[in-house]
Amino acid sequence: MAQEYLSAAQGDRYGRFVADPTPEELEKFFFLDAAALKEARDKRRFHNRLGWSIQWGTVRMLGTFLTDSGPADVPQVVVEYVAEQLGIADVSVAKLYGDRPQTPYEHASKIRTMLGYREFSAAEDEVATFIASRVRKSRDSRRELFDRAVLWLIEHRVLLPGITTLSRLVTGGLFAGRRTPLRRWN
Repeated sequence: MAQEYLSAAQGDRYGRFVADPTPEELEKFFFLDAAALKEARDKRRFHNRLGWSIQWGTVRMLGTFLTDSGPADVPQVVVEYVAEQLGIADVSVAKLYGDRPQTPYEHASKIRTMLGYREFSAAEDEVATFIASRVRKSRDSRRELFDRAVLWLIEHRVLLPGITTLSRLVTGGLFAGRRTPLRRWN
């Protein structure tokens, strides 16, 4: 498998919440600016306001949108932080988000456009160039390169691809970027 070099922790945290965000992370990624508040408040139902807002912060923090399980995979502290900004007292309405299966996809599309996110396929050459550059300039292991690539994607507003796709790109970058014989990578 292409991602066999990744640690279990890397696989577990890829595009997912593994812990409650810190107060600083909540403020950085889930604080609703004026445009986000306006867009969220345009939704008719509380659960859609809350779901949209959670999607908005999740893509900014993790580089991906919610999975099919929706807000159930989101830490409660995130739901409460977002609900407070929206004036929603009953945070349990979050579980209703996605009752209409198309809604989260429509919201993701709107957020993607609003924030200027790109699909991975549109940025794959840029990511490959970044990885090859890191290989030439550093002695990063594949694991480190993978983590750096994830951060690059998030910082450059590129949606995360499947884990296998990115791990293969990292492995390919090793061969493209190294001018000296490869050492054993961990």
